[in-house]
Amino acid sequence: MLGPRLAKAVEKDANFLFAGPVGVGKTFAMAAAARLWAPKVRPEHDVYRSHGPEFLPFVWTSESALWAAVRSTWSGDGRESDIMRQVAETPLLCLDDLGQGASAAPKAYPAFLFGLVNARYTGNKKTFVTTNAELADIRRISPAAVDRLLEMCVCVEMTGRSRRKPAGSITIGGE
Repeated sequence: MLGPRLAKAVEKDANFLFAGPVGVGKTFAMAAAARLWAPKVRPEHDVYRSHGPEFLPFVWTSESALWAAVRSTWSGDGRESDIMRQVAETPLLCLDDLGQGASAAPKAYPAFLFGLVNARYTGNKKTFVTTNAELADIRRISPAAVDRLLEMCVCVEMTGRSRRKPAGSITIGGE
């Protein structure tokens, strides 16, 4: 559940950047915001109309999964432009864990990150992002991408300890 201030921001069509340490509820907050926003897409919207009434008007992905999908096209497994067009045109992009893909192919990553953010920025498309990376670290990779994100998004800084609980442990062997 979102707090009343965040729910009001969703109603006003804000974009969000949820930032903070692991386990504090960034992905949960993004999901709640997406759930509040999704009914606002009108049936006459082109994407909705072409996919039918059961269509969810957003793409939900982790940045590392999207980066992996883009990299897979380099070996002839599809077209990068098809993937980027889908994330550029979707009414809402929910991008989880921004900054996680930077370790793979770092020379191509800044262009990917800028292209992704710039497509959403110039298209004025709704974008919700989570990150546990320091914005200063992402800014070193792509200053322009971070600058655009900070202009277009309400930054929600989340603090605290991880809410995740250990699943438990099992001891095997011994007497």
